[in-house]
Amino acid sequence: MISFIAWPDDSEYTEFNIFRYVRKPGMPGLVAYQFAYRFDGHAIDAGPLLRELGGAWLEKFGSVDVPVNFAPLKK
Repeated sequence: MISFIAWPDDSEYTEFNIFRYVRKPGMPGLVAYQFAYRFDGHAIDAGPLLRELGGAWLEKFGSVDVPVNFAPLKK
């Protein structure tokens, strides 16, 4: 799992991102999941809110198991 914060030069917003890569047993390749939340970059509560929610989002995102069907597509 990778998490990072990004923002443009004008600080119009701040974006919290999580990427999680999962290998499914017996299947080739990886499955990638992404979560992104964009804060108003000028909001005075963005920093405290990110500190409050970021850890919870990481914990939840790390425990979610989304079923993926790798069955071949029918032509």
